[in-house]
Amino acid sequence: MSGSAVLASIERDAARAGFRKQLLNGVGSWVIECSHCHAKFSASWSPQTSPALMIKNMRNKHWAVGNGTAPICATCINTNHTKRSRPMNGHVAPIPPTTPNEGVIERKVYAMLESHFDDATRAYVDGYTDTMVAEKVGCSVEFVIAKRRKGYGEIEDPRLQAYRAEYKALVDRHVELATQIRVLGAKLDGLFKPQRTT
Repeated sequence: MSGSAVLASIERDAARAGFRKQLLNGVGSWVIECSHCHAKFSASWSPQTSPALMIKNMRNKHWAVGNGTAPICATCINTNHTKRSRPMNGHVAPIPPTTPNEGVIERKVYAMLESHFDDATRAYVDGYTDTMVAEKVGCSVEFVIAKRRKGYGEIEDPRLQAYRAEYKALVDRHVELATQIRVLGAKLDGLFKPQRTT
């Protein structure tokens, strides 16, 4: 097989795994793009680099590549923000298993929620938001939202808290007035009862 045929074969196999050749800053590079968030990774591997070696290198970086499915970056795998990977060959493949990093990230998210989310009012305190937690931890907002919903439920509209407090105050006032009405009724009954004569 000629040298050009070998390179063509390498390019073809690399393309099947999601790699493409691109000129970056005047240097020929292999580029791979996440099929979910479109994050890109580039490496100036030699044109003769085996696609199997490139796939192994990306898997070491916790990317899901090869096996006929579109590439998925480590961040998307960790956040598991999609249930399925996009097909490259007409078949829909399940998203690959999450890496051990997810457990570490999850614990950090729950620690932040414990400090900055009020379980009683179901709202953030200190000006925190899902986005701020995601930025502090270094994960996606979708991951934070999923964990917050699982552990604490939905964020409650502050107006609902105010309406609930107002409703409770009215119910308490109603009970108080009903008690006063019963007492007054008993007094009136006693006032108008016929007096016994001896």
